[in-house]
Amino acid sequence: MAIDLFSMIVAGGISWGIGKILDVFISCDLCGQKDRVRIGNVQFNNLGCSNCYREIVQFTNASDFTVDQKGRVGHVGAKLLGDYSLNVNPAEERIYEGWLYFYVAARALDMLNRQFVLSCEILDFESGIIVSKGRSEIYTSAYQDSRWYEGAFLAVRWDQIPDAYRDNRIFAIDLKVRSEYGHLLCEHRRLEKLWK
Repeated sequence: MAIDLFSMIVAGGISWGIGKILDVFISCDLCGQKDRVRIGNVQFNNLGCSNCYREIVQFTNASDFTVDQKGRVGHVGAKLLGDYSLNVNPAEERIYEGWLYFYVAARALDMLNRQFVLSCEILDFESGIIVSKGRSEIYTSAYQDSRWYEGAFLAVRWDQIPDAYRDNRIFAIDLKVRSEYGHLLCEHRRLEKLWK
């Protein structure tokens, strides 16, 4: 499961902050085409390649943590994969105490030797109430382009979900990636009916 990210270099003077407009050079992950674009900081941006027309949505948070001395803006992309596993009592087809494991793919681009934290929580989609939080996991990028596709998962306490929520409702599974300082680097949401 590939995660597409355009590499990015800041094109001029920088003023960090939420909602600031940044002039950057992007480089297509597929063909290497470089384009100068203006994007919003601390938000999702629609990026496109003028050569191969590849388009992606990428979250950018340019800060002292993510921008290196050469002006490269580090990015993290992460998503919940389609599979999850849990403890089930086959006789009753009911979930019992334990952990629910959500499998994750992640990629860190231009984040060499920097740490970030992945966390996951389950919310009731209609009310937005958090019904269970998972363990946070620390990742360290060992390369300019680090990827985690196999064996990466986040665990959420299944037995902490109140009985009142164990029905046919829709749950939002929220994945968040934060820097070691708590700045949001990426987020992903998947919807599930955990009790079918």
